[in-house]
Amino acid sequence: MSGRHGGGGRRERGGGGRGGGGRGGPPPPPLSALQQGEELQQRADRRGKGPDAIAGYAAAAAAFEAAAAAGEGGEAAWAGMGECCTAQADALLESVRSLPTARAADEAAAEAAAAALFARAAAAHGRVRGAAAAVAAGNALASQAACGAPAAGALPLLEAAVGAYRGALALEEDALTCGNLADALVQAGEALSEGGRPAEAGAAFAQALEMYRTACELSDSAAGDSLPDLLCNWGAGALAAARAARAAGDAAAHATLLAESEARLRAAIEFARGDVDPHVALGEALCARAEAAEAGGGEPAAVAALYAAALADGYDAALGISRYCPDGLVGAAEAHFSIAKLAARAGDGDAAGRALADSARFYHAALQKPGGLGGWRARADVRYSYACVCALAGRPDDARAALETLAGDPGALDAAEAAADADLESLRGLPWFGDILGRAAAAAGAQ
Repeated sequence: MSGRHGGGGRRERGGGGRGGGGRGGPPPPPLSALQQGEELQQRADRRGKGPDAIAGYAAAAAAFEAAAAAGEGGEAAWAGMGECCTAQADALLESVRSLPTARAADEAAAEAAAAALFARAAAAHGRVRGAAAAVAAGNALASQAACGAPAAGALPLLEAAVGAYRGALALEEDALTCGNLADALVQAGEALSEGGRPAEAGAAFAQALEMYRTACELSDSAAGDSLPDLLCNWGAGALAAARAARAAGDAAAHATLLAESEARLRAAIEFARGDVDPHVALGEALCARAEAAEAGGGEPAAVAALYAAALADGYDAALGISRYCPDGLVGAAEAHFSIAKLAARAGDGDAAGRALADSARFYHAALQKPGGLGGWRARADVRYSYACVCALAGRPDDARAALETLAGDPGALDAAEAAADADLESLRGLPWFGDILGRAAAAAGAQ
């Protein structure tokens, strides 16, 4: 799913008009806590991201909180505090997840800190009246739920977010809020599916898809709404619903939801041909259809055609827009890997070899900028898949280099899984393989 939109309707709180007196004139009056918060927030906004921005938003939030405690600024102080806590949390997560050397413990600590900040933001926005504040509170709660919480912990937060969005819609119906509500319902559906509650998950997904429909009907470009983004999120939400239906064993619902996903994503592409996101999501939807067809005993040629469509219409199209699109590179690598396995099962060694070479090429390209892969777990998964492809392609040195990197990162390599993985079978007789697994097990045990 694409990132959640910000809470629209936030006022511009400029610090203009507060220049000092002329040369030799009286000194300017000291800034109030509210004015300090506004000035600090503007400075942090200009820094964008990184440690300076994180510290800047923290200082601004403290100033706004002091203003609120002193009864200064009324709701504006609480709104400013909420905005700055959210911005600080977002900057903190981006800083850690984009750091190639970050490890699991670093990411877990950042997620815990961000979750606390999102909770503060939601509480602050809860003290402000109006639809925009309710949307901002909902955004903070949904973001808090995404900070590594297990399904059981995420659901109450998502229920609160849904309530906040519905409260906002009762005051003012608009496309942005409908889209955010749909996003939260998709998150809830995924958490319910993960928690083994398929009927409730299905109901949440159905509400989400209907809300995306409403959002698209309300969309108005003159008001700043983006119909292509809403269609893309709708398609991604239908894909999430399809995956949950397949996990629940409902093949008919899975097929219907995949068809809906593809239709919405193709519509998004028609509206925004320069955007990689709908192409990547379409690639995922077509791969999901290929996987289901293969599992259902479909003809190998038909399955291969679906993977080829996922590449042509999805990942390759995304890479044609942006040569380094991390999701496009990884998606293309995975699709070629699936084609290789399909060809190997059909006894076509030459086709399998070509597909493995293509898969390795795309994985290698993605790993050149590991900070763009979305976080610690995603980087570890891509590196492991690259090792598997290299092992199958007869490139043990490249596989070893990838596994060596994982072995030195606690929790990145599951030694028992790797020992039993058929994709790594060609490495088992090599003397260094057992050593890598031993170091990975020791690193995991020392966590």
